[in-house]
Amino acid sequence: MRFAIRCLWRRPVFGLAAILTVALGVGANTALFGVIHTVLIQPLPFREPGKLVQIWETHPALPQLQVAVPDFQDWLNEAQSFEQVAAYTLSADRPRHHGGQQ
Repeated sequence: MRFAIRCLWRRPVFGLAAILTVALGVGANTALFGVIHTVLIQPLPFREPGKLVQIWETHPALPQLQVAVPDFQDWLNEAQSFEQVAAYTLSADRPRHHGGQQ
């Protein structure tokens, strides 16, 4: 250990590069683990995640379409098969959340 410290002390640029490389590696692994844990390992924050469903509109040319707000509101008002209904959008320009309970 003393030898390694002496070598790094004699060549500070190499020592700084080595320390930065290790720090970046540890930081990247920590961030990646945090994402993997949140997305894949941690259970969903719902009482019964196995009962969640996703519904969408279809068109002959497009297999999945985002639901228009008026259509969602119709689903919200008329759906009797669901306890709760919520909507989300992938659009970054107008973040909205419409939801309600049946």
